[in-house]
Amino acid sequence: MKYLFILLLLCAVGAKAQNGLKFNKLLIDCENKWIAISLDDGAPYTFGYVYLDNSAGLSFKQKGTFTIENDVYLPIHTAEVKSRIEPTEMKVSLIPAKRLAELKVEESPGELEYIGKNNSRDRYGKLAQTYKKWKRYKLADKFENLASGTYTHFYFDGGDFVTETVSSPQKTRKIKAFNGNYTDSYKQEIFWLTQAKKMREAQLTYIDAIRNCDDETAKADMAYNIAYQYYIIADVKKFNIWSNEVKRWIVKDNNYLGKIEKMQAMLKK
Repeated sequence: MKYLFILLLLCAVGAKAQNGLKFNKLLIDCENKWIAISLDDGAPYTFGYVYLDNSAGLSFKQKGTFTIENDVYLPIHTAEVKSRIEPTEMKVSLIPAKRLAELKVEESPGELEYIGKNNSRDRYGKLAQTYKKWKRYKLADKFENLASGTYTHFYFDGGDFVTETVSSPQKTRKIKAFNGNYTDSYKQEIFWLTQAKKMREAQLTYIDAIRNCDDETAKADMAYNIAYQYYIIADVKKFNIWSNEVKRWIVKDNNYLGKIEKMQAMLKK
């Protein structure tokens, strides 16, 4: 999916302004904003939402395309596609807030809110990494310093993630490399914990895993194993939380989504 987004960027044309669109923003400056991408003169605009995933980095959720007729935005919603954003000099346009109703989208997509705001330390750390990639070193240093001085303790209230900022680091679980690979070790640990019905331990291990693993397929697999156990006991609230976590990750030929949708349908019966 990353390559699809890169293709969109390569096809984009230079800056122009019409009907409230001004193609003068870099993507790094568009966090938590709806943006339009111009592929060619006269072609529909591609639009979507830019957000920061505390684990995966700066991301784009494509919602569809739109045209403008008589100063009205006319959207066509397509299957949503997530992409990770790499540094680029291409300019995009912010979509004016007053136009979002015409595009039939919310100003802040609810399903994305927890991804970038569930704790300060991870957010600061990912912002530091992101700004460094975009060669904005002063901002990178600022957030690196904030991350090093901020610690987050996780606990659970029912099925919800709850975080509390504390003054000193918390002890974390020691995961040993399995076949030279920490990701496989995390996957195996979470599988064993879910099979043993140790759900709190599995969830805390998952939080640690997504900080340390880059493989998004593995992250989806870990989240799926937790979601599946809540499906088995028909805990709809917790299942929905973890099914959203499965959907968070970009997986090639994703077969987890089909399984999740079938389980959601069964829980509604």
